Amino acid sequence: MIFRKCRAEDVVRREAERLKTAIVKIEFAKTIVSVAKRKRVDKLLMESAIIGIPASSRNIANLYMDSAFNDIEKTVKSLRKVEKEMIKRNINNTRKKIHYLREELERTAHEETGSSQLLTLRLQKAITELEEIAKNLRKLAMKI
Repeated sequence: MIFRKCRAEDVVRREAERLKTAIVKIEFAKTIVSVAKRKRVDKLLMESAIIGIPASSRNIANLYMDSAFNDIEKTVKSLRKVEKEMIKRNINNTRKKIHYLREELERTAHEETGSSQLLTLRLQKAITELEEIAKNLRKLAMKI
């Protein structure tokens, strides 16, 4: 288990940071596409073609989006482990919050349609909830 090396609170905080990284990747992809649309000439394609590997701005943006979705899926996997640990410790209130959050992130990761703004808002909401859960876990650890 992941809890032999670190506490559940640390895992939850680390996953919140991972989601922050995913938001940055999504915003970066959005910026790449908007700059390419505004300029009407894909400079990234031209520069990469000179090097020898032509890749359009859309291709690069898709790489960043795929990486962001992979981060979300990794967070879901880690939250599943935290949820199992909460079941073992019999901390039901926190387990329910983690379960709900995990399901929301799972739906978000597998949802193909939707704007990047909506995706960013969902991730920001998940980050605030994860930070709140980490605070609650810290309080529980101090009581023990």
